[in-house]
Amino acid sequence: MNEKQEKIGEVSDLLVRLGPPRPAFVILSSGRLFHRGHEFAVPLSALSRSRSESRLTLNADDARLQQAPIFNQQAWESGGTNGANQVYLYSKAEE
Repeated sequence: MNEKQEKIGEVSDLLVRLGPPRPAFVILSSGRLFHRGHEFAVPLSALSRSRSESRLTLNADDARLQQAPIFNQQAWESGGTNGANQVYLYSKAEE
């Protein structure tokens, strides 16, 4: 969910690395409202629990998702700490 309580998508996977540590990323499969059929990589640290604690909240809207850079090795290594771009367009080909 975003801060407006709009569904962004569902967690479909978790990206972690065993060995040299890298930040964990959540893979979101987009919902109906935003970019159906796309997947996004979001640092686990960018998510917060909703008040009911049954959902995760991400500070993102449609414009931010449209402008999401492609998730790559550099994004994973930096852990999404490159400014406001904490949402990345994810493609399994980039794994």
